[in-house]
Amino acid sequence: MEFLLLILSGKQSSHLIKMLKGVIFDMDGLMFDTERLSSKMWHKILTKYGLPINEEFIIAIRGLNFNSSKELFYKYYQTELEFKKIKDEKNQMVFDYITSHGIPVKEGLYELLDFLKKNKIKIALATSSSRAVANKYLELAGIDSYFNAKVFGDEVSKGKPDPEIFLKALAKLHLTCDESIVLEDSKNGINAAVSAGIRPLWIPDGVYFETKAKRLKSLKEVIKEF
Repeated sequence: MEFLLLILSGKQSSHLIKMLKGVIFDMDGLMFDTERLSSKMWHKILTKYGLPINEEFIIAIRGLNFNSSKELFYKYYQTELEFKKIKDEKNQMVFDYITSHGIPVKEGLYELLDFLKKNKIKIALATSSSRAVANKYLELAGIDSYFNAKVFGDEVSKGKPDPEIFLKALAKLHLTCDESIVLEDSKNGINAAVSAGIRPLWIPDGVYFETKAKRLKSLKEVIKEF
């Protein structure tokens, strides 16, 4: 109960920090600067299909898996167009850009991963992206070997803000919620972490919202939490 109260109040506890044995990472917008790129490609693909550009939709879809994204798409757009076709094209545009230009890595990612590995803290990935896309991004960034566990968007039945993806990550790490923290940039991700009973740390990616999670400027600042 004390732990959950600390999560909801945003207060910290040095005792809890000392207990930490695992860190769960989101991917897009947190480790890689891909959300801005994704937004740009959403603009292009919506225009291509004659759909109005709705920034509220583009922001709301962040952190969601396919099924949740599909539901949101039809909520905002009354159309008979096939969502999978549109999203697949958008994803391919993002993937082609990254393949040609490299993966844009967020500030402090390498330093934080090195710190966690050196201190024998387990590392998990919990991303709404598919296995194929996430593994390719990790490979391009040269960081795949750092992760002790991975959970992908196509492995869960319910996407963020449902806590399923984080609970599966905990199970793969063989840790409890009290022994871990979640690093997130999106509102859906923060809410999923809180629902899972895991303390979230918020590193914004240009989109700000009301939350009691502690806000940090970059991944490098996470090191100061230990």
